[in-house]
Amino acid sequence: LDRIPGLKALRDEVKALDAHQSPATGAMKVAGSGAWFYTKRLPGESVVKLYTRPSAKAAERVLIDPEEIKRRTGVLHAINGFAVAPDGKHIAAVISKADAELGELQIINVASGKQVGNAIPAIWGETPGTWTNDSRGVVYARGGDSLKPGGEPFGKQQVYLHSLAGGPERKLMGAGEKFGPGVRNKDWQQLDFGGNNKFVISLHAEGIGSQSRIYVAPTTDLLRDPVRVKWQQLFGIEAGIDDVGVAHGYVYGRTFSAAPRYRVVRYDIARPALAPVEVVPQQAGVIDGLGVAREGL
Repeated sequence: LDRIPGLKALRDEVKALDAHQSPATGAMKVAGSGAWFYTKRLPGESVVKLYTRPSAKAAERVLIDPEEIKRRTGVLHAINGFAVAPDGKHIAAVISKADAELGELQIINVASGKQVGNAIPAIWGETPGTWTNDSRGVVYARGGDSLKPGGEPFGKQQVYLHSLAGGPERKLMGAGEKFGPGVRNKDWQQLDFGGNNKFVISLHAEGIGSQSRIYVAPTTDLLRDPVRVKWQQLFGIEAGIDDVGVAHGYVYGRTFSAAPRYRVVRYDIARPALAPVEVVPQQAGVIDGLGVAREGL
C-alpha cells in the first residue's frame, strides 16, 4: 500500500484532521452520590478510558486506563461496559483482553482505583451487572457453558450475587433451575432493583430485539432465600413490549400492541395484577425509543 502514489500525503492529512476532533464521550452514568462516570476517547487514542468526577463541576480523573494496562501486560485491553454502585464508591467494569467477546468483571474502588477481590471471568459487556440498593453487592449473569473448554459463550444464563464482603457467589436463578422466574435457555436476563428496597424486577428476552417478559418479587425475600422467593409475572411476550424503563415505582414499556407506531404503557410494580395504564398514546410518527428520568419520560 505504501507504493500507492499520494498515500503518505493523504494519511498525513487524515491524521491532521483527526487531531482536531473533539473528544468522543460515550456512556455516562451518575451515582446517587452525585458522582459522574463516563467513557471518553481523546483524538489520537485508540480505546476509550473511564473517567470520574465527584460532581458535575468537579475536575475529572481517569479511573480505568486500558492503554496503561497494555503497557504493563503487553496485551490490548478494552472497557466493554460498566455499572456504578448507588453510593458511588465502587464500580463493576467488564474489561476484555485482545478483542475477546467476553471479558472479566472487575470491582474497582473509586477512591483508590484498585481492584477489590478477584475478577469474575466470562462476562458479556452488555450486561456488566446490577448493584443492590445498599451498594454491598453486584448481581451478574453468565452463560451456563461459558467456562467449559470450547463452551458456548451465550445461553443457559446463570445469575449470581457477588458480595463486596467476600464469600462464595450465591446463585439467584438460572436456566435449568427449578426455582426462580423461569430463565429460558436463550434468555438475556438482567435484574433491576428499581431504586427502592421493596421490589426487584427480573427482565428476560429471548435473543436481541425480542419482546420482553418481566417478573417482580420482594427484594428482601430474594436476597434472603432465592429458592423460596415467589415471583409474579408483570407481563409476558403477549404484551408486545420491546423497550423498557424502570422508575418511580413503575415499569414503562414501549409496545406495538394495538399500536403499529407504538405507544407507552405503565405497570405498577407493587400491584402486578393491575392492568397497565397508557401514558403516551400512539402518535402521528413512530415512537422510536423510551428513556426514564427522575421526574419524567
